[in-house]
Amino acid sequence: MPWTPLHYPAAYLMRKAGKKLDVDLDMAALAMGSFMPDLECPFFIAADWLGLLPPDAPYAQCHRLVLHSILGSLTLGCLLTIVSVLVLYRLFAPEGMRPPGLANLYAAAALGNLSHLLLDWLNHPYNPLLFPFTVESVPPLLEGLGMCYPLHQIGLTPRRCGSTVLGNIVVYSSLIPALVAILILERKAGRRIFIKLLFDAL
Repeated sequence: MPWTPLHYPAAYLMRKAGKKLDVDLDMAALAMGSFMPDLECPFFIAADWLGLLPPDAPYAQCHRLVLHSILGSLTLGCLLTIVSVLVLYRLFAPEGMRPPGLANLYAAAALGNLSHLLLDWLNHPYNPLLFPFTVESVPPLLEGLGMCYPLHQIGLTPRRCGSTVLGNIVVYSSLIPALVAILILERKAGRRIFIKLLFDAL
């Protein structure tokens, strides 16, 4: 997966596209949704370290399962996103700013979660998109198009968890400059840049 903070540009771009289409998607829900699937990773790492998971299970090795599936992201992922956004509004929102309605929160949370899955799908050999129906991997889009070889095929990473070469190039060469550009565009917020990026980007 791209580093979790690198999922933010997708949320930012969705917010910008929504504004152009006169759709006011909640920035906090887009952002938190784009991060939320990675919430399960530390739990899988801890369970794996404690020996609670089968050692040969791909989700144990890759630390991805429920929140990295389409069904999981649209249900549990969105629920966790909405709860976290409501807490963030209560703790950090500028005075007078209130969260939008539940439909807006859910739509933004769903888009954020799905954007995370799409970016992971570009460069991860293990993508449990169809869980709970199967834990088998859905191949990365770029690998499926025959455009690259996973690093595990040339012996550089474990079989299930390596990233695809072209997938990494595409994802990181897009997201790192995008995040830098966003920080430059929003630099006028100064010390309040966290609040600006979370609640009022663009």
